Amino acid sequence: MPTQPAITDEFIAALVTGCKNGETTAYEQVYDVYADRLYRYLLARTGDADAAADLTTEVFVRVMHAIGSFRLNR
Repeated sequence: MPTQPAITDEFIAALVTGCKNGETTAYEQVYDVYADRLYRYLLARTGDADAAADLTTEVFVRVMHAIGSFRLNR
């Protein structure tokens, strides 16, 4: 199992820049870093695995559509 890099401002900025440039690997990394945590949170909130999975997908669709306007506050 590959280890995740530390989630720093620089790491996030690099991922966002990659997404803005249309780099598939950057989108994949965003998903890999956040999907499991988001799913577990939504599962705890909803108590429904199917709903949590659907909501996780919806969140990522919306994030990827809006990534161009993301600004990292430093």
